[in-house]
Amino acid sequence: MLTVFITYHYFLGLRTLTVINDAVEEVKKTEQNFDISKIPLDYNGVFEEMSAGNTIGIFQCESAGMTNLIVNMKPERFSDIAAAIALYRPGPMFFIDTYLDNRKNPEHISYRTPELKDILDETNGCMVYQEQVMQVFRTLAGYSYGRADVVRRAMSKKKRDVMENEREIFINGLQNQNGEVVIEGAVRRGIDKKTAGDVFSDMISFASYGFNKSHTAAYGLIAYQTAYLKVKYPKAFMAALLTSVIGDVSKTALYINECERLKTKVLPPHINHSNERFSVKNDVIVFPLLGIKNIGRALIQKIVKERKAQGQFKSFWDFCKRVSGTELNRRALECLIKAGALDGLDLNRCEMLRNIDLAVESAAKENSMYAGGQLDMFSVFGGEDFSSEPQFSKCDELPKNEILNFEKEVAGLYFSGHPLEEYKDITQRLRCPKTVELLEYIETKKEKLIDNQKVNFIGIVTSSKKKFTKRDEIMAFCDVEDLYGNIEMIVFPKIFAAHSGLLFAGSIILVEGRISVKDEEIKLLAEKISVAPKAAESTPKTDTSKQKKGLFIRIGKNDEKKIPDLRNLLSIFEGNVPVYLYFSSTQKYEFMGKDYLIDVNKPLIKELNLIFGDENVVLRG
Repeated sequence: MLTVFITYHYFLGLRTLTVINDAVEEVKKTEQNFDISKIPLDYNGVFEEMSAGNTIGIFQCESAGMTNLIVNMKPERFSDIAAAIALYRPGPMFFIDTYLDNRKNPEHISYRTPELKDILDETNGCMVYQEQVMQVFRTLAGYSYGRADVVRRAMSKKKRDVMENEREIFINGLQNQNGEVVIEGAVRRGIDKKTAGDVFSDMISFASYGFNKSHTAAYGLIAYQTAYLKVKYPKAFMAALLTSVIGDVSKTALYINECERLKTKVLPPHINHSNERFSVKNDVIVFPLLGIKNIGRALIQKIVKERKAQGQFKSFWDFCKRVSGTELNRRALECLIKAGALDGLDLNRCEMLRNIDLAVESAAKENSMYAGGQLDMFSVFGGEDFSSEPQFSKCDELPKNEILNFEKEVAGLYFSGHPLEEYKDITQRLRCPKTVELLEYIETKKEKLIDNQKVNFIGIVTSSKKKFTKRDEIMAFCDVEDLYGNIEMIVFPKIFAAHSGLLFAGSIILVEGRISVKDEEIKLLAEKISVAPKAAESTPKTDTSKQKKGLFIRIGKNDEKKIPDLRNLLSIFEGNVPVYLYFSSTQKYEFMGKDYLIDVNKPLIKELNLIFGDENVVLRG
């Protein structure tokens, strides 16, 4: 297994392997003998955490669809994780519902022919690995190992002419020019023609995208190792994970939110604590200086070296004087101040920004005097210590919103809070979709579910660009973000004319509009824009049930106790159709969530009718 892991390390160059290595190095600071290759592969904490759906940061398991599969599967051993990774592919994905049902109910397992039992038994009666395809060719039709592999490869490359020719051989066999049987074929081995054809069709739908077992084992091992590190050493792992996405604001925000869930604090950047990368210090994670705009590695190395040699920086002037040089220019110093990396010294951010030029010039002057030996002359003659520290002007601190805007500008994140924190309740009441959830629809190829859907969205405008149409009307393209990420909002001329005064950077708005998905890009089409309300009473009331398509189930007072059984039932029929509950007692609708998107079919509807009654189960759209 370790050999496989090392092979993939060199040939695939996965970012995750760097994360694992960095996390291991951090762990070794306190556990010198820690060896990732010797961790137990049966640690229950890993399976429990994954079964609970906490898969953020775990290799190959972060997407909504994969998380849903793992939650439904509830892995109990390493091989289950490997199987899940193999299943979540376009080919094998066809068998997921059957796999999960058979796993929960072994008595449901059936085979097209008894000869498949020994081949598919380990994977709950479903085709999961490419090796199983080869075994089917060997066992059912008498292929040699070499020919079975050639056909498998032809299937994976979708060579239709080869596949159709091979179908005939698989079913009826092959004879050479002398009439000798080269391949027996399934029929000669006692399997009827229709069954053999159905088995061949199953293999074609699978083999196009299936993994081989060694590939899956390697990916499964990487996934398990990331999960193990996250469970056992969350701070070391999350620091390494965050380092791997420096510069990716959306991913950084996602992983910092996960740190909060893990009760792991992430401190903002600071010249006295931060390094080049995310690091663990005193049981917390510290944001890196490299995550700040215009801060290069040379400057960071100089700061860290000076800090180690002479101790922490005591004041704004102390920092400027000690780090002065070509690396610390005006722009770099300004970005450090705006990010809050010089907080807690002797000046507030407004004072530091106001005195930047004076500080840089004075520090350069003093250092040039030291370099020229002028100050040494004073010390030789017993003169007093010389310092060119200027008299910095004082002023009140910047307003809170300006502090936040500066942090966002130079680091892509807010450290001193978030402008949308006080809008959380309103966002939930309006059922505003999270940007990160919208992106998951793209990742799981379910964008049709949200295309043209009406939504409310509360966010902060981060940028706005005007554009003239062919009719010389003005429209706008705005970037709007929530607590989780960013979305582009398109404002057409009529809407722009009515609401242009709200489209400035820092404006917090409520948008009523529609989701548009094109070429795997999600945009928000604004239909109405207003100042985001802070009080629940001022929020618009919308009956979103009339705007949605899906399966609707009426829940009476005595039916609420049936909801857990309903969830179990729906989890078997994973698909693309959303499910909504209508509670008679409150006359309100509730979306069951992305984990319960279903495939509507007769067995499911029949079962729901039996549980809730025909009149209480309605399919719309």
